[in-house]
Amino acid sequence: MNGMKMRKLSVLVASCVSAALLTACGGTEDLQQFVVEVGNRPHPQIPELPVVNDYVPASFTPATDRSPFVRPRAELPQITQSFHEEGCDDITALVSRTVKDSLEHYSLDNLIMKGTYKDGAGQLWGIVQVGAHSVQNQKVKVGSYMGLNMGQVTAITPEAIQLDEYVQEKPGCYKKKSTKIELNVADKRN
Repeated sequence: MNGMKMRKLSVLVASCVSAALLTACGGTEDLQQFVVEVGNRPHPQIPELPVVNDYVPASFTPATDRSPFVRPRAELPQITQSFHEEGCDDITALVSRTVKDSLEHYSLDNLIMKGTYKDGAGQLWGIVQVGAHSVQNQKVKVGSYMGLNMGQVTAITPEAIQLDEYVQEKPGCYKKKSTKIELNVADKRN
């Protein structure tokens, strides 16, 4: 019985001490004044929520579409004979090239710049990877060809490979277009 009385007494003492401490803290006038001040401040306008477009899943047909887990295959460019029209570039010399560089069998979308290096002669070469999951890299220099549109490398910097390619505007009419393959963003951080 003594143990039970001692416990009740200790709970009563603890309650009295905490009540005394709380009343010793003073009034709550400062807290109430702060709450009123904050409530009177101008509130910022919350912008409207953006319109979210409905999700439309992309269709994937395994019989015809390339699997995303397989390296890209070489593609065959569809080059028609060039006409000598007003406003069209002559590509006869480019079409008549018999030996194609290995990177001319892939679209520029499948080519990733991985970096550069200088050889012993001081020439800057670009390192290009075919597809995101390929382990083989190929090197290109100024004058090399790459891409499906007869793209010829015109400049190489540590950040990009610049090239001129001939894009078909209409059957038989090709226009020169400058484009570049930039260094992969993940590789810039390393």
